[in-house]
Order: sequence, then C-alpha cells, then structure tokens
Amino acid sequence: MPRYSKKSNFIVVIFKKALVLVRIQSSNVNIITNRLLSLKSKITCDFSRKPRGLNKVLRWKATEFRLFLLYTGPIVLKGILLNECYIHFICLHVAFRIILSPNIPEKMLNFSEKILIHFVENFEELYGEQFVSHNIHGL
Repeated sequence: MPRYSKKSNFIVVIFKKALVLVRIQSSNVNIITNRLLSLKSKITCDFSRKPRGLNKVLRWKATEFRLFLLYTGPIVLKGILLNECYIHFICLHVAFRIILSPNIPEKMLNFSEKILIHFVENFEELYGEQFVSHNIHGL
C-alpha cells in the first residue's frame, strides 16, 4: 500500500468540515448522504465496508474514506458542490487513482504530482486558512 493512503483519510474529513465554509446547505448534505446510502446495495463484497452518510463521517474507517475518495465521492458530490469545489475534489480523486494504480509510468506519476501541487495551492483559497494543516502541505 503506498504511503499516500492514510493522507487521503484526513483530506476527506477536512473536505467534509469545509462543506460548511463553502456554504453547502444541510439539505444538500442530506442529499449526499442519501446518495451514499443508495449506493450501499451496489457495493460488492470486494469492499470491506458499505458507504455510510456524511452525518457519520467522524466515525468512518479508513476503508470508507478510500471508497469515498476513489469511487463514490465523484458520483455523490456531482451537482451538489460548487463547480470549483467539485473540480478541486476531482483533482484529488484523479491524483490518488494514479498513485494507487499498479505499475505507474513515470510520466503519470509526474502528472499526479502536478495535480497534488495544484490541489494544495488552491486549498486555502477555496476553504480558508483555518483548514490548512501540515497534512495538506505534506501532499
């Protein structure tokens, strides 16, 4: 497992907490939760945990964060987040999909590094300085 996998857990929690900052209405948080729960029956046994709602995000396990970042997040966030926040999340999603792929060509690894640099550079602007931490800069 690449060393990046644990860092993604922290980012999704920060992303969830930042939802308030980017003024996502609680009704939209409920929509995201309902979308996650509707995917429950579609998740195969290859995944050790089924999706839980955003209201339970502080109790999510690492595998749930991974499922959200790599698979369900892009689906359930589409049309809910502000477009610039959604694109920002997709940057993180794409970078980690590349990094976690087997046999990554050097060119793709360099591309994922550029995406992560872009993600970090835009994080404070989108979500506020109070959400920037050493973990974000560590990306």
